[in-house]
Amino acid sequence: MISSHWTYYYWSERFASEILGTYLQNAISFSKDSLLVQFAGKNAQKVYEFKFIDGELVITEGNEIKNTSKVKQNAIVQFKELVNQSVVNIEWALFDRQITIEFSNQYKLLIKGFGRYSNILLYSPSQDLPDSIFRLNLKNDWEFKLQNNTSFVFGNSIRELRDYNLCYTVQDFKSRFKSLNINEIDILIDLGFFEGDLKSQSTILNNIDFFQLGELTSSNGNLQLSKGSSSFQQWGRFLDDFFKAHSKKYFFTRKKLDITGRLEKEIKLHRAQIKNLEARISEISTRRSFRELGDLLLTNAHSIKRGTSEALVSDYYTGHRIRVKLNPDLSAAENAEKYYRKAKNESMELSKFTENLNYNVLELSNKEKALTMVGSAENSKDLSSVEASLRNHPQKEIKTKVFPYKLYEFQGFEVWVGKNAKSNDELLRLSKKNDLWLHAMGVFGSHVIIRKKLREYPKEAIRYAAELAAFHSKGKHQGLQTVMIAERKFVSKQKGAAAGMVHVLQFQTIDVEPKNHG
Repeated sequence: MISSHWTYYYWSERFASEILGTYLQNAISFSKDSLLVQFAGKNAQKVYEFKFIDGELVITEGNEIKNTSKVKQNAIVQFKELVNQSVVNIEWALFDRQITIEFSNQYKLLIKGFGRYSNILLYSPSQDLPDSIFRLNLKNDWEFKLQNNTSFVFGNSIRELRDYNLCYTVQDFKSRFKSLNINEIDILIDLGFFEGDLKSQSTILNNIDFFQLGELTSSNGNLQLSKGSSSFQQWGRFLDDFFKAHSKKYFFTRKKLDITGRLEKEIKLHRAQIKNLEARISEISTRRSFRELGDLLLTNAHSIKRGTSEALVSDYYTGHRIRVKLNPDLSAAENAEKYYRKAKNESMELSKFTENLNYNVLELSNKEKALTMVGSAENSKDLSSVEASLRNHPQKEIKTKVFPYKLYEFQGFEVWVGKNAKSNDELLRLSKKNDLWLHAMGVFGSHVIIRKKLREYPKEAIRYAAELAAFHSKGKHQGLQTVMIAERKFVSKQKGAAAGMVHVLQFQTIDVEPKNHG
């Protein structure tokens, strides 16, 4: 809680001196978290900004609202019923975070500062439920009734206490006004407040000048009154400095958390890509070269007959005999040509993977250094410096997303999610026969692959991937979506089929709730 009932007392006194008798010119907002209200009198204008920071209300003096075309285009007019209506009363709910401004047309504007549920509400004459509210997400505020609290009323510049049977014992007073702390109760005790009857207590409160009683202080970000000597002007300067410092700290902290979260996500992505790239490079580098297999087939072509799905040939590279898989519909020379084409793609693939591995290693190092700098940043200038260094990185034109899929990780399993129809085809090509394939049943959607890791796939991993498949489909808005599950070897791409279209020989299904685990 960054404000207190003393904040609202200060502003009720200030409103009483500045806007009683003036009329409301404008009430506009440029965002859901800020409302600007402009009052005009004979001699001057007054503008106040009601700003909601992390849900809590902070009141500050604002700048004049100019009726330019840009303002008219971007601003939303609020509380139209109050325009050109004069202020006749200001009311502060005693020891509470609530101010009511009453207008000449008998409408009332309630400034409610109850922590994260702060809001501004408008009530029409003789109605105890609001006609409109500023923060529309607080739906319960439509049921917030105007209450008859013990309160100070400032009418015609005269402050009067509206007395609703004040309790006169310390215990009853504490029970009624829970926002008062021990120090503030002690101040009332020193005044002899609890020694008199109801009438004398009303008299004391009616004549009391809280600004003279003590100094407004901050304890762990919470405002309270401490014994001492102060003034209205001192309170104003303190509140102004306090809220400036708080806003600066709040927005700095939020920016720091945003940058940290973004960097941590990018670091996780780079690490996963490095792991994946290293595995692919190792696989290509250690397996038998496709070019060598093509050479062996040509050398032994005289002994290989068409229709054979596997050939046992002499390997003059190692001196052993090895088995080479064949397409039975092709001749030995045609099978060799097929391996040569694979060899060409293999070389390009290895070059691309190596290039992107180097890039991801470099980017990982840069992001980790940036994360350390963000952690040690002490002000917004430090954060801006980090952001500038990231924007000006010389390698920024290289895309970080190397593969045509979104990469997820669950319990050590890699989960690939296709981005579009073309990506789904590429996903199918890159996956292995023993990987697990998933797709939302009966609707268009992304292909999902769980990379093979163990002999069996845990149920939790399958459900995780199925929820992703359901979410990345046209069935994402269903309560439950059926998802197909099949081993990759049972999924094939038919010749001439449209992008993303496959044939599934056998599969199982699971019903899951669509979830985005990103």
